[in-house]
Amino acid sequence: MTLTLKWLVPALALIGLALLVTGRLLPLRPPTRELLPRLLLNAAISLLAFGASAALVQPVARAILGWSTERGFGLIPALSLPVPVGPALAFLLLDLSFYYWHRVNHSIPFLWRFHNVHHADPDLDVSTSFRFHFGEVAFSAVFRAVQI
Repeated sequence: MTLTLKWLVPALALIGLALLVTGRLLPLRPPTRELLPRLLLNAAISLLAFGASAALVQPVARAILGWSTERGFGLIPALSLPVPVGPALAFLLLDLSFYYWHRVNHSIPFLWRFHNVHHADPDLDVSTSFRFHFGEVAFSAVFRAVQI
């Protein structure tokens, strides 16, 4: 059986639910807030961030990626690496750059004001990983566009 995009969203939702339940049954520390109101708040914040991503990040990334692919522009194409190595290196470099972008969000007070929304959740669980200020999504879109 192959994993297709048709199964990806339900599979990720099931994994998220399993992590949420596991976190409630085996918490590292006692919860400080009721679950449902906090989940609803995280869902509302996440929907705004996903909306900003759909409106800003995806169209810009697709346009830049299309432009750079047509012209063979970028570090990975310039290295002429074999197919399994090039995408793997691209993934690792992108992941490393996201780590440094995250550190920058913690270091620069202006960016921290947006990023703090992610860290302001009093009880951490899987829903916290989707909790981002839409302004941070917009700034991240510029950073990601430069990377492509």
